[in-house]
Amino acid sequence: MSAIETTSPFRAFVALARQGRWGIPSIAVGIVLMTVLWLVAAFFAMIGIAVIAKMRAGDGIGPIADLISLGAGGRIAPVQLLASIVVLWAVAPVVLWIVHKRALPTLFGWQRRIEMSELRNAFIACGLVTLLIFLLVPDPSHLLTARSGLTLAEWAVAFLPVTALIVLQSSAEEVVFRGYLVQLLANRFASPLIWAVLPVVLFTAAHWDPAALPHMNAVALGSVLMFATAAMILLVVTGNLGACMGYHAANNIFAFLVISPEGIVDAFALYTYPNLADPVWAVTDAMLFLGVEVARTGLTLLLLLHGRSPLRIRRRLDTSCAPVPVE
Repeated sequence: MSAIETTSPFRAFVALARQGRWGIPSIAVGIVLMTVLWLVAAFFAMIGIAVIAKMRAGDGIGPIADLISLGAGGRIAPVQLLASIVVLWAVAPVVLWIVHKRALPTLFGWQRRIEMSELRNAFIACGLVTLLIFLLVPDPSHLLTARSGLTLAEWAVAFLPVTALIVLQSSAEEVVFRGYLVQLLANRFASPLIWAVLPVVLFTAAHWDPAALPHMNAVALGSVLMFATAAMILLVVTGNLGACMGYHAANNIFAFLVISPEGIVDAFALYTYPNLADPVWAVTDAMLFLGVEVARTGLTLLLLLHGRSPLRIRRRLDTSCAPVPVE
């Protein structure tokens, strides 16, 4: 097969899908296999973590039902949640090898590697903007952020291992949603309604919280939608997952280790706020938080894309960055 001419890094990134199988049957089989293997691997990862926790506590392992219920609260719950997504790092190369006959680095970027400078800049930009908003935007009087029961010493001990898990978890999601799905779909379909919108919608839907109040669930989904759209923009601009991974990691580190909603993911956070199912949340609170997310997303992108920003990623976008159409 002759080499495909490309005029932008994103086109070069998309063209890497043709290093292996990329037809519609392969896409369908790959997505199904990815889902099935992930469900199996996530189940065993969660069970394994529960077993280790019980053994360290000196308790009997007990039936599987007890191992699953162990994750209903406490510090084991966020570890299980993160680990259930980290396993995608093992699933993705297996699917690529079995179905598409190519290697994992073809998902990282047009250079077949993660661009660390872009990862760093995106991490710093998202971290700075999020911290600034956290410090400057006051909570509504009835939603004051509370200090968690975690001591600074306990938080410091947990910081590095939990951060490592978060980095692996967030980057695994990028490999699948911005790497695997976008690359395959963009190589096969020219319309961004398929290769861009579909992965964004799937990523957003995966964060649906049936227990949350309807208006707060809408805000949460809206926030995820903005995040996924921004990550997609970074991918198209750079043709690399580096900026997406840095952006995602900073966002999740803040969400797990700095301020979290009360419930499953707050075990390692310094501050907490009411769970999204708490009736204390009003519609006006939802509108405020949505506005904050709009500002946070916009400012982060501004820092990364503006020509005079010290954190500007190396933009290589041109007017023909649409994927190479199928011949």
